[in-house]
Amino acid sequence: MLVLDPTYQALAIVRSVAKLGLSVAVGLPPGTYPVAMSRYVDEVWKHPDVSDVDAFCAALQSFLAQRPNIAAIFPAGERYRLALIESGLTFTQPIVGVPEPLFRTCRDKVAANDLAQRAGLRVPSARVLHRFDEIAPAAADIGYPVILKPYRNTSLIDGRKAVIVESPEQLLTKLSGWPKQHTELIVQEYISGAVESADFVARNGELVAYCEATTLRTDQLDGTGYGVLFRSLAPADDLLRATREFAEHTCYSGPGLIQFIRSSDDGNIYFLENNPRLSAGVSTSMIWGQDIPAITLEVATSGLTDQHSPRFALEPQPYDYESDIYWLERDLGGYLRQRKQLSAEQRRHWRAQLRRTFQSTKHHVIWQFSDPLPSLLIFTRIALRWLRNKY
Repeated sequence: MLVLDPTYQALAIVRSVAKLGLSVAVGLPPGTYPVAMSRYVDEVWKHPDVSDVDAFCAALQSFLAQRPNIAAIFPAGERYRLALIESGLTFTQPIVGVPEPLFRTCRDKVAANDLAQRAGLRVPSARVLHRFDEIAPAAADIGYPVILKPYRNTSLIDGRKAVIVESPEQLLTKLSGWPKQHTELIVQEYISGAVESADFVARNGELVAYCEATTLRTDQLDGTGYGVLFRSLAPADDLLRATREFAEHTCYSGPGLIQFIRSSDDGNIYFLENNPRLSAGVSTSMIWGQDIPAITLEVATSGLTDQHSPRFALEPQPYDYESDIYWLERDLGGYLRQRKQLSAEQRRHWRAQLRRTFQSTKHHVIWQFSDPLPSLLIFTRIALRWLRNKY
């Protein structure tokens, strides 16, 4: 198995497929990455940066020619999947993941919203913007508060996943101009409520794995950042039904992280997005009892026939409910990035939450006693960053 990407998903994949008895090679760009430290990695292949698609794919072809025993290619994140698509190359090994047309559609937030609406799901009102002077009229038309989001999943707005704007006056303070590196933005109706998400795997439109969770806290004080504390939930009837409808309507095959927001006003769920890949925190589903990477691999390599191995089930299997998992590294990173902009009271509150969560939470996203070196590298880097900033 060749796993591509230095992301957290790659570490989860390595740990998952090694338990299936597969040897694992990991493809990484120049640099030192936690996944390379895993005891489950048999070989590290260093390749040109994936931003140079031609050089990367030429190196990949050469590597595969020397490794005829590689049975499948598993791109962990979107950048590597896109590079393989943009190269136009075909491979004898199966590429693990969502097929190309649907992958591209889900990455396009407007097209994904259209898909969800056609599947019968509720979707917040939204507009696509191309210029700064379009933001205020679009927000006024939709009605404040609104949320500004990147058009592409992998982009950020000034380092943030989204920006909440509660009034015309706040628009001027939250966004001084058009964000760099963006040609399009989305302004969307802001639904007040908790984000509820599900890691899932589907096969020809049929769910074969499902693990539902909510984010209790993020690395931003306003709740728009990346999750740091997660709780598994028993499948909600409406969330599970909406995920099934999305998968059936799109004839979905592969992994996804589908996200909804449950309105605190009417209790209904509204589609936010579907990431056509393993979630960054996919190891949470493994801890809770749904080995999403292993099931994803099986979907891709089973030939999509009606023959199933004993591990493969047509119905998602039970998992642990009401179980919390903490992402300490993200929480520390969020605090270190923002502490100079926080008040003294906000800093004390954040540190108290961090200590309390660390002490009370049994499970952690990255840490694994049987495979400690990746985590040790991560926290050593955080400590060095803190020392450089402090002194």
